[in-house]
Amino acid sequence: MPHDAISSKISVDSKESEELKYGVRVWKHLLAGSTAAIASRTVTAPLDRLKTIAQASSSKVTIYNGLRTMIKEGGISSMWRGNGINLVKAMPEVTIRFVTFNELKHVLVKDRTHELTTAERMIAGGVSGLIAHSIVHPIEVVKTRFILHNAGKQNNFTNTLIKGYKTEGYRFLFRGYVTSIFGILIFSSIDFSTYESLKKMYKKRYGPSAFGQEVVFCSMVSSVVAQSFAYPFAVIGVHLQTVGLPNGETLENLSSREAPKVCTGDSA
Repeated sequence: MPHDAISSKISVDSKESEELKYGVRVWKHLLAGSTAAIASRTVTAPLDRLKTIAQASSSKVTIYNGLRTMIKEGGISSMWRGNGINLVKAMPEVTIRFVTFNELKHVLVKDRTHELTTAERMIAGGVSGLIAHSIVHPIEVVKTRFILHNAGKQNNFTNTLIKGYKTEGYRFLFRGYVTSIFGILIFSSIDFSTYESLKKMYKKRYGPSAFGQEVVFCSMVSSVVAQSFAYPFAVIGVHLQTVGLPNGETLENLSSREAPKVCTGDSA
């Protein structure tokens, strides 16, 4: 066999091996991320429902009063109302965000020797979040309406979906979409870029092999920072999704009348 043919075959085999390793690594991260998402969202489901109630409420909701009201309404189990829907939404959302972000990273760094810049990380994070949320937004709208209703009035996902469709048509599934997109773009771009920057700084200081459990700390910090910037859009999005605004009222009217209170979740 000619030397060039042997070299070419070795090159192809090496490339296929690298692609296989990359694919295995991606699926490992996906499995870990999805498992973590299921566990974390199940544990924090009561607080997630409480947060949504506070965002949609026209009066101040404290943690104690909110949890007490939920338990009084439908027992302990009502604190996890809507968690099943949330998990159904979380699986594709986490998967799409992760795969899209990693593919964008791969495209942006192709044929380059240096890593992504902060701006490129923000773009990749924002685009991946935009794509993922656009796909799962209808589920988010139904979930939000479902968890705000008292137990027994609309006791499953299907009833909530049917009632929304009969009342408003298919368009109700996209209520608050534009506002949510702004929030998701801000959250995803800041979350991914902050996480990647923290990870890079840690590896540079302590070495790649030292980066293990610290991933949890980096994830927590990046999520808190991102959520702080995106939270006002989440509150306004809940108002729009739950038809909290009178017909014809615009976002501009909401911001001038209620935004300072809404953005903190303390509407009165």
